[in-house]
Amino acid sequence: MKTSWLNAVTLAASRGNEGNAFWGNPLLYPACFPDEWVISVSASGSNGNFKNPTNGDVNANEIYTSSYGNGVDIMAPGTTMLVASTSNATNTAYGRFAGTSAAAPHVAGVAALLRGYYGPTRVSGGRLYTEDVEQVLQKTAADRAAPLPLGSMPAGAPDQAVGYDELSGWGMLDATAALQYLQPRRNIYHVGQIIPAGSVNTYPGTSCTRIATNIPYFLSTSYNGLIAGQYILDVYKISSTFTHYLSGQTNTTILDAWPLQVPSSLADFDNPFSAVFGDGRVRLDSWNSTTATVSGYAYHIKYQRVGTGSSTVTINRYFPYNPYTGSIEFQLSLYTDTPPPPNPCPGCTPQRALEVTVYPNPSTEEVALSYENETSGNVTIDLLDAQGVSHKHIERSNVTVGNQLDRLEIEDEPLGIYTVRVVTPTAVMTKTLVVE
Repeated sequence: MKTSWLNAVTLAASRGNEGNAFWGNPLLYPACFPDEWVISVSASGSNGNFKNPTNGDVNANEIYTSSYGNGVDIMAPGTTMLVASTSNATNTAYGRFAGTSAAAPHVAGVAALLRGYYGPTRVSGGRLYTEDVEQVLQKTAADRAAPLPLGSMPAGAPDQAVGYDELSGWGMLDATAALQYLQPRRNIYHVGQIIPAGSVNTYPGTSCTRIATNIPYFLSTSYNGLIAGQYILDVYKISSTFTHYLSGQTNTTILDAWPLQVPSSLADFDNPFSAVFGDGRVRLDSWNSTTATVSGYAYHIKYQRVGTGSSTVTINRYFPYNPYTGSIEFQLSLYTDTPPPPNPCPGCTPQRALEVTVYPNPSTEEVALSYENETSGNVTIDLLDAQGVSHKHIERSNVTVGNQLDRLEIEDEPLGIYTVRVVTPTAVMTKTLVVE
């Protein structure tokens, strides 16, 4: 699981169908692994609310209750009234099925849609970390706040509520909203800071402060040479404020931001081994259009208690490493909006639909452009990338009326999907061009 997460694989896991089991609402894996490793999915019933015995398929005796809690992230359909797929019993029929096993594939499918839609022509090479995918799905989920029917949940169980709750997580999966969140003018930039080894208190904007001493910590299982037992440790907070490379880009607005745990390298406040086990490590304290402030923690494990008295054994180890001698990395994602470029032909009103023909397409070296000019005048031709930036700009003066033929050199352009834009005195024509 951790290896998959470290390699930017998005995993969606069924939370389970034991929400009303007589043994309680047990932890089930892999859904209950650390949050950033996996998207934990609960199930909804026929009415779009959390699945309980009152909103399933009565004819199929579908009375299960979805498992919940322990950081469930999102909810998706989990009833035979809504879910059908190819059957494993025959090659010619579909079968209906239910449970969080039906809900999780919905989330995995939308995650795949996001990764395919946010392709290599986008910023950051189109790369989405697992945290990016999870953030988009959670931020676009449809909130579920209606109280469930009385008696439909075990005594003491939570209820649906405005915002995050332990039943539906951030809400119902919404594929359309998720894709719209990454529309072409919206991008996710990955920015960060690497503090060279040994410079944590001299690097600009960065500090390391011991914030707690002689804190007891119980290690429940042996790890990396440390046996299970009681330890005494000091806590160090590392904080860094840095200028990100979107500073000064006046045409780009930062709408949101979140920390990235995969490239970052510190621990959480209350767990010295969180950087190892994956339990949240780097925090994004604040951000604006020019800077970001991030923080994390390191631990000096000084002693281990021996026996029942006050005797100790010196350990003198740091986790995840010594902040005064090791390099430190912070990474975060910036979700941005870049408006389209101004209309290059204000007031143009084409008398009829015109288009530009581009061939060959796809192409590797040169393409021919064929278009019709209705009124004598100046013509401009641009090759635009996915962000609307012009890579080629050609101006033609006093172009006559009639069919026109032009050429565009592309052999030096990076591989990707572009837009060819031709602006005549009466029309703006565009055509998609694939450079391969």
